[in-house]
Amino acid sequence: MTQEEAIKFMNHIIQEYLAQKITRIQAREQVLYSDVTNYVNYEVDLDTDPNDLLIADCYYTVMHLTHTDYETTDEEMKYFSECFNGKRIYNMDEKNAMLREYYATQKNTNGTAQ
Repeated sequence: MTQEEAIKFMNHIIQEYLAQKITRIQAREQVLYSDVTNYVNYEVDLDTDPNDLLIADCYYTVMHLTHTDYETTDEEMKYFSECFNGKRIYNMDEKNAMLREYYATQKNTNGTAQ
């Protein structure tokens, strides 16, 4: 699998999930049993290639969709969608700041983080 194919595949999964065409479990399984798993485990260059960092971060985010001890939010999935579709440049610090703000807003709204 090439980097371009990995980006296209992950974008497709994100779009299907956000459109509620697939469930959290289906998204995770489709990614887990795809060639993206081998790409992330054996071919990514996290040190020098920002697209590989985007692919890997998105991959692990999708893997956490079904975990009970970590909540992957739709906001996070929308962030990846915007990156894959050229609406923003991926930046892990920016993404993490967005998530901190999201969780703070949820805590302030509901009294506890969701």
